[in-house]
Amino acid sequence: MSHVLVDGRCIAHFVSEWARIARGEEPENLPFLDRTVLKLEEDDLTPPRFDHLEFGKPPMLIGQTDNLKQRMKETTVVVLKLSKEHIQKLKKEANEFLSVYTSSKPFTRYEAVTAHMWRCASKARLHEFEQLTSVRFTVDFHSRMVPPLPRHYFGNVVLPMRSATITSGELLSMPLGYGCSKIREAIEKGKEIYMEPGTVGLDGKSFVFPSRDEDGSFDAPFRLQVEHMDAFKKFFYENI
Repeated sequence: MSHVLVDGRCIAHFVSEWARIARGEEPENLPFLDRTVLKLEEDDLTPPRFDHLEFGKPPMLIGQTDNLKQRMKETTVVVLKLSKEHIQKLKKEANEFLSVYTSSKPFTRYEAVTAHMWRCASKARLHEFEQLTSVRFTVDFHSRMVPPLPRHYFGNVVLPMRSATITSGELLSMPLGYGCSKIREAIEKGKEIYMEPGTVGLDGKSFVFPSRDEDGSFDAPFRLQVEHMDAFKKFFYENI
């Protein structure tokens, strides 16, 4: 089923209820299908409060005007394994200079791992110091809507966000917490995002989720151009 229509959380609930009915059982919580709950009246519409980076184009490589050549290059996928110890080390490193980058709560495991992957990808791609870069990720808006959505709403409420655009030189020369802070800024802006479906490109795409071993480790499938993958894997583990 298309992500434009429904997100993973909602489809999991839908399939669960469908299975109950197929077994001859009564459904516990029927999916709530009424898209009008997302519709704003004309009087409620307000001008954008900030630049919505998530709907803009990603930075181009220095000297290039489009990404067609890059998109034609062969890509490959690796499943990165992050042990509980790896994650703890990254989180500790991310929070070493916490007060410099944020006045809110410590950076999370997700922010630390994502910032680490962002840095390693930029390094593996041999970015010039002035190369602009940003990271795109999804945010679950089920609990962020005002007023809140019905608990069993059926639709797509996991939407893309993009960090502020910075140079690769900044990203790699500053501590890990700097990259985390740029991700945190985008997540916090999510409280006011305009709701639209979005897609994510293939090269550089990743998912980060708890391992099925249930030992505190993470699995992270990651797609990158073949020519950069070996360097990425090397930096990914060496720099933890």
